[in-house]
Amino acid sequence: MPWRAAGLLCCAPMVPLLSYQYSQAPCSKFRMIFFCVLSSRRPHPTGQRRAEPPSAQRAGSMGADTAINGGALPNGSAAAPNGSAAAPNGDAAALSGEAALNGEASLNGSASLEPRRTTTVPPKDVAAAGRKCPFVAPTIGEDGIPFLVKGDQAPSTRKLTQLAENQVLTVTEVALSGVEGRGRDFRLRMRVMLGDVLVRQEDLPQQDVLTWPLHLQPAAEERVVVIFQMKPEGSSLWDDAAAGELLPLAHFDRDDVDYVKADVALPWGGAQGMKATFALVIEKVVRGVSAAIAVKRDADVHKNRVAALLKAHAEATSKITRDMKAATLGGVRAMAAEHPLTDVEIVIVKDSYNKMLAWHEIAMEYLAERFFFLYPEMATQFGPAADNFQEQMMAALDGCVRTLHRHTEEIGREAYRSVLEGAAAAKWTHAGDDFFRIFAELGLQAKHWETLRNLWVQALLHSPYQEDYEREDMERGEESAAYRFFTNVVMERAYSAIVDVSDVFDVPENFQILMESWRFLEGRKKEMGVAFYTTFFANNPELIPLFARSDMDALSGHLFEALEVVMLAVPNFEAALPILHSLGRQHVLLGIPSYAHNALGGALWSVFAKHMPTFAGDSAESQKLRFLWEAVFKRTAYMVVLPMFNVERVIKKGYEWVELVAKEKGWSAKALERRKEVIKSEVLSRGTYTHTEEELVHGARVAWRNSAKCIGRIAWNSLLVRDRRNVTDPDEMMAECLEHQRLATADGSLKAVMTVFRPLRPLERLGPRFWNVQLIRFACYELPDGTTMGDRANRELTKALISFGWQPPEPRGEFDVLPIVIETPGQGARMYHIPPEYVRTVVIEHPEFPEVVKLNLKWCVVPTVTGFTMDLGGIKYPAVPFNGWFMNTEVGRDLMDSYRYDKGIELGKAMGFDTDSTTNFWRDKVFLELNIAVMHSFRKHGCSIVDHQTASQQFITHDLREKRAVVPPLSSGLTAVFGHEMREFVLDHAAYRYQAEIWDIMGGSEMSETDPSKKASSQAAKKLLILFASETGTAEGYAYSAAKKLRPCKSTVKCMENVEPSTLSTCGADVVILITSTFGDGNTPGNGKAFVEKLQATPRSGIEGITFCTLAIGSTVYPDYCLAGTKLNAIMKKMGGIELLPIAKADELKNQANTVAEWIGQVANALGLTDLVKEAGRGSEEEEDMVVTLLEKTDDAVTAAKAAGKQLPSGFELCPVVRNSEILEVEEENSGAFRSTRFLQFDLANSTLRYHTGDHAAILPKNDVVEVADMCELLKVSPHQWVNVTGDRIPFAVPAQVKHVFMEELDLATSSNNLLALLTLLYSRATSGPGADRAEEGRLEAMLESLKVDKSSEKAVAAAERDILATYVTVSQLLQAFPKATSTITLSDMFKTLTKIKPRFYSIASAHEMWPTDVQLTVGVLQIPPAKGKAAEHRLRKGMCSNYLSSTVAGKDTIRLSIRTSSFRLPQDMSGAPVIMVGPGTGISPMLGFLQAREVAAKGAANGSSIGPCTVYFGCRGPPDFLHQEQMRKWESTGIITDLQVAFSRIDPNKKVYVQNLIAEQREKLWTLLQNPKCHYYVCGDSKMADDVHLELLRTVHAVGRLARKEAVDFFNKMKAEGRMQSDTWGVTLHHEDK
Repeated sequence: MPWRAAGLLCCAPMVPLLSYQYSQAPCSKFRMIFFCVLSSRRPHPTGQRRAEPPSAQRAGSMGADTAINGGALPNGSAAAPNGSAAAPNGDAAALSGEAALNGEASLNGSASLEPRRTTTVPPKDVAAAGRKCPFVAPTIGEDGIPFLVKGDQAPSTRKLTQLAENQVLTVTEVALSGVEGRGRDFRLRMRVMLGDVLVRQEDLPQQDVLTWPLHLQPAAEERVVVIFQMKPEGSSLWDDAAAGELLPLAHFDRDDVDYVKADVALPWGGAQGMKATFALVIEKVVRGVSAAIAVKRDADVHKNRVAALLKAHAEATSKITRDMKAATLGGVRAMAAEHPLTDVEIVIVKDSYNKMLAWHEIAMEYLAERFFFLYPEMATQFGPAADNFQEQMMAALDGCVRTLHRHTEEIGREAYRSVLEGAAAAKWTHAGDDFFRIFAELGLQAKHWETLRNLWVQALLHSPYQEDYEREDMERGEESAAYRFFTNVVMERAYSAIVDVSDVFDVPENFQILMESWRFLEGRKKEMGVAFYTTFFANNPELIPLFARSDMDALSGHLFEALEVVMLAVPNFEAALPILHSLGRQHVLLGIPSYAHNALGGALWSVFAKHMPTFAGDSAESQKLRFLWEAVFKRTAYMVVLPMFNVERVIKKGYEWVELVAKEKGWSAKALERRKEVIKSEVLSRGTYTHTEEELVHGARVAWRNSAKCIGRIAWNSLLVRDRRNVTDPDEMMAECLEHQRLATADGSLKAVMTVFRPLRPLERLGPRFWNVQLIRFACYELPDGTTMGDRANRELTKALISFGWQPPEPRGEFDVLPIVIETPGQGARMYHIPPEYVRTVVIEHPEFPEVVKLNLKWCVVPTVTGFTMDLGGIKYPAVPFNGWFMNTEVGRDLMDSYRYDKGIELGKAMGFDTDSTTNFWRDKVFLELNIAVMHSFRKHGCSIVDHQTASQQFITHDLREKRAVVPPLSSGLTAVFGHEMREFVLDHAAYRYQAEIWDIMGGSEMSETDPSKKASSQAAKKLLILFASETGTAEGYAYSAAKKLRPCKSTVKCMENVEPSTLSTCGADVVILITSTFGDGNTPGNGKAFVEKLQATPRSGIEGITFCTLAIGSTVYPDYCLAGTKLNAIMKKMGGIELLPIAKADELKNQANTVAEWIGQVANALGLTDLVKEAGRGSEEEEDMVVTLLEKTDDAVTAAKAAGKQLPSGFELCPVVRNSEILEVEEENSGAFRSTRFLQFDLANSTLRYHTGDHAAILPKNDVVEVADMCELLKVSPHQWVNVTGDRIPFAVPAQVKHVFMEELDLATSSNNLLALLTLLYSRATSGPGADRAEEGRLEAMLESLKVDKSSEKAVAAAERDILATYVTVSQLLQAFPKATSTITLSDMFKTLTKIKPRFYSIASAHEMWPTDVQLTVGVLQIPPAKGKAAEHRLRKGMCSNYLSSTVAGKDTIRLSIRTSSFRLPQDMSGAPVIMVGPGTGISPMLGFLQAREVAAKGAANGSSIGPCTVYFGCRGPPDFLHQEQMRKWESTGIITDLQVAFSRIDPNKKVYVQNLIAEQREKLWTLLQNPKCHYYVCGDSKMADDVHLELLRTVHAVGRLARKEAVDFFNKMKAEGRMQSDTWGVTLHHEDK
């Protein structure tokens, strides 16, 4: 297209595009693409490309909340601007799949904005005698959202051409409308263009609801270009159907209006009304925010205090005897009998409790968290049970209340139903109904219940709307109904449970009975463990898969170890709790579901009955023994199952949430299942999971939609969600709150906004929280005469803030704004003053009563609520500031209510009413006139507010989506919702929950002042130490890739050989990341071996507490897959390291690169850095690019490089080729490939390299000279050109010649490691700029689509990858296939994209005893012919190293060679030691070295000693393939080989004979050899062959040696442990050539 080539978008080229008509052509798919195009190539004003400060680089998604504080109910959606500016107006439209639409942008860039369609609500008749309301009715958009202008003046305008330095423009959402009902077989694509260069591209997922969250930040000059594309049937290319453009800044044409929605029309023959709507916001970066006062809770002091309290608690508990507990219970029962609750007291209890039910989150959170604050040792002792304490205590208290006046339990309204009834009962009763027994077994004693009694009364007082008579009763202390109820009813049950538990665990006789039975079991642990699991699986076969990979012997031993720990701790059960908590966490890692524990008991009792005679009888002794064991097991099982139960609950809620998202967003079934798998994996590994942007934005809105107490939730879908999960420093949080306030009010027109900070972490008690329940609250002071001044709702908060250090202004006033306090774990509490420009208030005046304004009453404009938690899919977000706007009655009640400002009398007098009369309804009149005054005042100052009549009408229209109305306090009977009865129910997949006030919970103790200036950003403090061990460079590459993708962290990458393990605890890293491959027989690579050895010798104290995670890379074709990483991870855990994540294993044969990328994402999630990592990805174009400079031959750098000569990688030296001979060459039929095997010999004499028999040779190959020439020609560069390279990471020594780089440094063969990067590079060039070409773009896109795992199955992706690699076997072939895109590719592109040449490993085929300075190899030359039927498309693929070695010339060429030590060794004493060697094909290589060593040993044998017998099994296709036949027969004749067995697999087409077949025929002979304690067994070859041979050996010892299968396994395990059974195996030939 013309505009693509030019890099500019102008009107002329667009006209023919819009005239395209596709109505005649069949179409099966369509899509849309978005571009941002610079109108010129001039640089960004800041001198660089969009370098936003960190606080501005946020993903635009997070949850919203509408919790209400006091009487202020956020009751609407975002107010929208009026006039010609683009304004949000589309909540109703959003229901049908389109976002709010408000204007239209012309294609030539001029803003042709359609005025928002509005209706004016007629004035209400609000007074008698026909007096009309004196204020103008609000203007209401079609979506029911009110928006205003300042008075009657026309809106002020502006013309933005540039953004200020502290401003960031963000496109937060896009919606497509006008194509509904046309199916969902399409996609949207977003591209960001810088001039004619493609900067960024994003594919949006397919879904039915055509609204997507975005985080696009175009520069001021950039335009968003939208292209709608279709794919006609039978075509592989996408065709342009419609296009439009948007200049975002043009839509911000009103002063202070920084949030708009803008339309882009996309006229198309198939849908003339189609358009895209973008949500645009300009945010400001608030800098310089710092705390006025900072108080930190000392973590060390708290930890030491908890340890001391735990010790004191254990000592105190041990002194309380069973008789003492019984006496306490007797005292409570006597008191209850002497002073029972009266009927009046019961009514008071039930009434106050019913009021608490509606706000039980506040009351019970206060009770539970205050209890753990007072008794921190109990939170530690409870462990995972602490997370359930609030719910279980609520259920226990509920059960007690329901026992009072049972005849009143037939409830007339479902809102007061017991929490133990209905569908929600499961969440309260997962551990059974006897909660008091659970509390007793967890260790709650009488002193704890006495504290809980006081907290119960306080919790009731914390519930809103308790009436005066109820509060007066509670203030009577021990005489109050609530206090006496708790004593007589609750404590009687609690103490009864304590005595019941004591009857089992505190009676010495019971302990003796258990000890005697345990002594009987102790000698039969193993036998009973096997019997237990046999019985368990027989009774529960469905559970077998859960234990399929478990070591059953270890599990059996673990079971009885746990029982022993618990049984021995019976007199002091609390001592065993930490061990049980640990066991529970292990069960989570094993994935054992909670329901499996129910089956354990039955199997255990069955085994006990079978093996313990006294257990199975009917005698009293047997019954008591069973009762005691069952009690012990039940108590143990509950503690073990709790961690898994909590995990399952999070998974269940997560599933429920994403199922709703999938339903409402139209996800495919496959996408939903994949998302569920990710959630389950994350929760099992971390205890939590991370919401995607889509889930979070939708969740915030749905939570508002589900908020039963909000009348204005009609606007739920217009909520602007600001995702700030990455902001954890309190100073930065406060800065975000200030920007929230500014953004919410645009010239008085309010927008519903939510800012979401990080969620609660697993086992975290409170998380980050605000002390204030609203950002703008007014102080309340107690005066000397006992009265108060200010907002009485904030009296206690004001006192707490003054105690904290706040100094109120002088003179004090009624509307002094309170400071904000933010408290975060680990950083304490910090106080901030709100700058005046962020505090917008309205003075209340009445249009007819001038005296009202003299009262100086005022109210805030933005009701930003901070006192609630958003619960989304099981994840809690405790810090989510949210604002809607006020309804007039809210402000009126705040000023009139007696527990707030209580201004009724003063207002009545100002209005001239007789306030002494009780019959003239003066209060009603005052409240009516006050509401008129509120509406008049807000409207006069241009501030959004809605009246109760309009809000009620809006709610009725919203009734189809809502299930409960809120009736306003003014003129209730006249509103549309009066008498509108609806059900109230809980939808907890997305909900707002009220919080207890943290300052009230914490009480301000345990604080020490700290200097706020010495704080550091929690994000900036993240430090990672990434250590790698690598033989071929793969692990090293992944280490640097992880550092790059986690760039927001301070990452240091080091090789393990350069790090001392003892320094890990002092290096300052928050997390140590270990990345290692596996070499040889499961060994650590050479540059990591010393590190592992030193790690094992490091004292535990040097490693304990270090947070780490491990990535192991390898290939499943090897028997010791990822063993080095597995061992390293186990060592770190054993030394006390804390796993950030379970070990990850990346398989070379199963898309290793994708696995590593997913693992890096999991690391980011675990560190809470998801959004920072996203920003790093988005800002990749700003990272320092690799710069390649062409040098002249006269440059000093070139001269120096020539003088220095070629630099070799560490450990490699140049060695001459002294022999290269063909020992097998056969042409394959009809394939063009040859089967060739070469015998090579290299001279080490002039090097420092030396080897031992059995070692490996590492060889760095070179690329083919023809391929190098092709690459230079494609890139238009001379092979002799010298270059210098600068950048973040330089892949080779510089300066260097191009031919050297392409010949010896970079791999020029296509592979799974570089294919995706190469295709992505080509695609980026084919879609934009000079290399743009529609045909090439379509072909590349099809290739990339086929490689996406989320689009196809793994098998399909693997097949597609194989097909592409077989078609383009070299990089030059791939580039040649796309000439237009390749024409723009540079040397820099190739240097960044291509991978380094990796060394190949070969088993040495010589003995150093015979050839001390020479290395011999037997190399099969690898050539892979095209697949059958694919000869026309596929090409011959040649193994890089084997073909390179085949081409070397003896006496002329040198190779880059290194030696890698192996554990493959002959016995040190070969006299009398039988040796069995299995080595078919080139697997004979190390055996040749062994046989040479035997020959030397035989010649040197003295004193009549001789080498032991040697049996060799060799296999090949037929006699022509018998490698080294002459030498092997010679060794056989001289006795070096005593028995040579050769298997020919292709002689008889009806019977293929392999080495394992020969072994099967000689079982008796083999068993004779294997029984010898000196026998050594060696196998070399591909892993499948080795496995087949090992299976035959197992059959041999079973059939001939008469060993059971387990004994056979143990037999060979013993040989391995003694070094007498060794293997040197590799993967399948088609993928690996390492031998």
